[in-house]
Amino acid sequence: MVARERGAADGAGYTAERLRRMVEQFVSGALDAGTFCAWFEEAFNFDTDRAALSRRELKAFTGLFNEVVHYSPLPEERAVIPNYRDEVEIRAAAETCLQKL
Repeated sequence: MVARERGAADGAGYTAERLRRMVEQFVSGALDAGTFCAWFEEAFNFDTDRAALSRRELKAFTGLFNEVVHYSPLPEERAVIPNYRDEVEIRAAAETCLQKL
């Protein structure tokens, strides 16, 4: 199990490098989709100074965030709510994010 890095609570916030490491941990299989989505959503939404990101980083991480917020592990939810994403779709979005960085 990968330990979660501390974010804004320790005064450090999330830099592009810390976000990238989180995405890499998920893509490598060190984090499951539910854990990754919860951590990434909170980190990017509340603990990242977006003004400190480059344009390319902001676009890549925003694109991933827009997928992560729609993650659902439940097939029955995804059947009813078509914009919900499964683990395969989240992993593809994470890989795309890394390619854009």
